[in-house]
Amino acid sequence: MIRLATIDDLNMVLEWRNSPAVIKDSTLQREVTLEEHSQWFEATVPGITRLLWIVYTPPDQSEREWAAGTVRIDNHNWYGVVSIYLLPEFQGKGLGGKSLTEACKQALDHWPDMRELWAYIRRENLVSQFAFGAVGFRESATIGCPPGHLVMVKVRG
Repeated sequence: MIRLATIDDLNMVLEWRNSPAVIKDSTLQREVTLEEHSQWFEATVPGITRLLWIVYTPPDQSEREWAAGTVRIDNHNWYGVVSIYLLPEFQGKGLGGKSLTEACKQALDHWPDMRELWAYIRRENLVSQFAFGAVGFRESATIGCPPGHLVMVKVRG
């Protein structure tokens, strides 16, 4: 389950973003400041050049849903760049694939001219490579890829 992020999610997402588990697999591999994050988040929420979703668990026995991570897609005109992270306690439960599938569908509906979705994944992050592969992304050329990453691509259609 996913929902678009709102400004009310700013602090929760910053806390997640700066957790060691997320930093380990991120491109920057460092904490971001509140100022950096606030500027980025306030530019993100309107959904003009980037969409950010909060991933939720299905309701548990007490009917409670738990915020579990984020999916983000940045619009680069004819292609989008996808990233996802789930908090460690929610990994391995099928949330990643379902969330990626729904976010990709929503992004392609939101931006009809987008033809491809790309994911830059750290080479050692085999879990993400498997998750993206399971929802139709395929490894592609690494031209323009950040050092230490590979790119996986999903074509509209």
